[in-house]
Amino acid sequence: MCGPERIVTWWSVPVASRRWLLAAAAGLACGGVAAKHEVLGDRAFAEGRYGDAVVEYRLELVQRGPSGVLHAKAGVAALEARDLAIAVEEFVALGTSRDSLERLLAADGLQRVAEVAREERNDLALSAALQGLVAVAPGRAVGHFALQLVGGLGAAPTDRESLDLLRRAAASAANARVQDSLMLRYARGVRRRGDCVEAIPIFESLVRRSRDRLVGSAAAAEATGCALGLGQGALDDGSPSAAEEWFRLAVAIGGDSPTARAAYIGLGDVQLAQGDYISAAEAYLRAMDGLVPGDSLYDIASNRLGAIADAQRGLP
Repeated sequence: MCGPERIVTWWSVPVASRRWLLAAAAGLACGGVAAKHEVLGDRAFAEGRYGDAVVEYRLELVQRGPSGVLHAKAGVAALEARDLAIAVEEFVALGTSRDSLERLLAADGLQRVAEVAREERNDLALSAALQGLVAVAPGRAVGHFALQLVGGLGAAPTDRESLDLLRRAAASAANARVQDSLMLRYARGVRRRGDCVEAIPIFESLVRRSRDRLVGSAAAAEATGCALGLGQGALDDGSPSAAEEWFRLAVAIGGDSPTARAAYIGLGDVQLAQGDYISAAEAYLRAMDGLVPGDSLYDIASNRLGAIADAQRGLP
């Protein structure tokens, strides 16, 4: 039996089987005559010398060039030899094929590598396998693997791979508390990348829904800081209307935090520039409320109020 029918026979093989992929690799090899290194690789594999089999298959790849059969065999042999890095490399190479069955085989191979890596607590191999799996089969659910890796990512990773890992892990979290904690880390990473516009809605959602007081307060502080920064940026760019919107968001979320008080000063500056002295004075007073002279925010707002009084008296 040859062609697709031969490959389909693999689907009946239990995924936990040590030789779970051998039938599929053989199925890809229908027709043609195996070259010397491939024959030696097959012999080594049959004898349980998986490391030797990897060497022979990769030598044949060097001589013959890309081959779905050889990439599959090399991936299987590397997995059996527990050389997970090479297994990932070979299955990813297999996944570049235009043949849908070969891509499916590559995805299953990478998933098996991820399972082994998780069992062995090999985070480096697990990360590589997940990256390969996402590239080869973007629709596959990998969140349960991602959960093992997120512990070592830090509080706010900024690279896209780590952020994607956090998002996938959050989607598979066992409960809302874990999910919210992961999404807070994700949003912080997005903010650190400089994309507060994307991060703010996530922070706002956490403020509204999180039952964890620490997560909620942290999200509020992050959102307030983001909004303040966006408001100041818009003001510097000569966009007072946009600046006002961001400052209002900051004061709405931030309560009486120093960041929110700074946003009140920014809001007052916008209104002062528009000639709305009453609204500007109210904003400055809100910034000062509860503070005492000597506090930097109090002094800034007080000076702004003085400028308003001078302007109303017509003083230079």
